[in-house]
Amino acid sequence: NRPADAEPIMRSRLQRLPMDVAAMCLLADVVARNGLLNDAETLLSRCLALSPSYRAARQNYAVLLMWQNRPTEALKECDRLLATAPKDPGALNVKANILRRLGEYEDCVHIYEGVLDRDSQQPKVWTSLGHTLRTLGRTEECVGAYRKAIILAPHGGEAWWSLANIKPSPVADSDIAAMRLQLEAPDLTLEDRIHFHFAIGKAFEDRNEFDESFRHYADGNSLFHQTVRYDPAEMTDLVHRSKALFNPAFFA
Repeated sequence: NRPADAEPIMRSRLQRLPMDVAAMCLLADVVARNGLLNDAETLLSRCLALSPSYRAARQNYAVLLMWQNRPTEALKECDRLLATAPKDPGALNVKANILRRLGEYEDCVHIYEGVLDRDSQQPKVWTSLGHTLRTLGRTEECVGAYRKAIILAPHGGEAWWSLANIKPSPVADSDIAAMRLQLEAPDLTLEDRIHFHFAIGKAFEDRNEFDESFRHYADGNSLFHQTVRYDPAEMTDLVHRSKALFNPAFFA
């Protein structure tokens, strides 16, 4: 989880071994994390041209297309993976996520349930199933899916935050105590820590305990700010340069 350190290693290797598809795939992941999706797509396209059977690269390519709001293309890549391995859980999970974005929720639930029938010990899949069931209005099943994810991975902040967002709130006092206990873990990831603060904040908000609620919201937002690559001065400069460039003469 140190992409800035990984990038020069991958680029150095590709200078020495330009046909190394594993290095291309890793570098694509690094640059995608930095928001350079076009560069990542170029790398993965090159990787697959050299090694069409490289499944990890094709799955990453499908995810990248999904991020770029190109679901039809992403589904084609998933189907290519599933044509040779119809029960591949990774490809099935990606396909289900794409279908969820397309609003094909019933098909999405069917895929998630099939994956969990074969391996029920997957908290992220339970969480994704919970999201889909919630969209379908199947609240009781949704809560059950989130609870299953929490049992399997109590440190997983996304499931807790999703549970806290359900109305009426199913979060009990014992849940708040459990979340506070997770916050004490020094190895909790930043993303999970953010989710826990927001979940606890929402739980106290629902109890009308606003001082405690806002304290956790403030802590969560302070941490979230560390993940946002935003510079107001840079944005102001971009607007000024854009206004200067895109004048009637430019478009003419």
